[in-house]
Amino acid sequence: MSGETEEHVSGWTVDTLHAHVEQQITDLRKQLDERHTAQNSAVQAALTSAEKAVGKAETAAERRFESVNEFRAQLSDQATRFVTRVEAETAHNAILDRITEQAKVVANTVPRAEWDAGHNRLIEQVKELNDRVTGMEGRSRGLALGWGYLVAGIGVVATIITIIIFFRV
Repeated sequence: MSGETEEHVSGWTVDTLHAHVEQQITDLRKQLDERHTAQNSAVQAALTSAEKAVGKAETAAERRFESVNEFRAQLSDQATRFVTRVEAETAHNAILDRITEQAKVVANTVPRAEWDAGHNRLIEQVKELNDRVTGMEGRSRGLALGWGYLVAGIGVVATIITIIIFFRV
């Protein structure tokens, strides 16, 4: 009994205390290793599911962008068929010049009633042309506004998808 002087010996010695502490440290290391392994597998599962979600989101975004590009192409095709303002004004001015020339000629040769009827028809045609040009301007403005709303909508949807993916991870 190395160094013990009491009558009732507890049985603890430096060697037994050392063995006990070593066993406690070994048990703690084992618990930490088990926790570490479980956490690694949970992290790997989360990363795998996040990669799948990102892949699905990228595929969906590509599909949306394809449809947006198709829409853009349709708008471009449609815009090429519209009459430009310069063309419309040129046609309008040419008609006005013809009206003026005809008015000069007709004023001397045609009875006043016929001249007034023809003049009124020409004025109606000019008004119709003017309405058509104005309508085309309105459509192009509407298309521009529609495009802006479409881009804003895509931005909102992309933001929502990003937030959902962020909070799922």
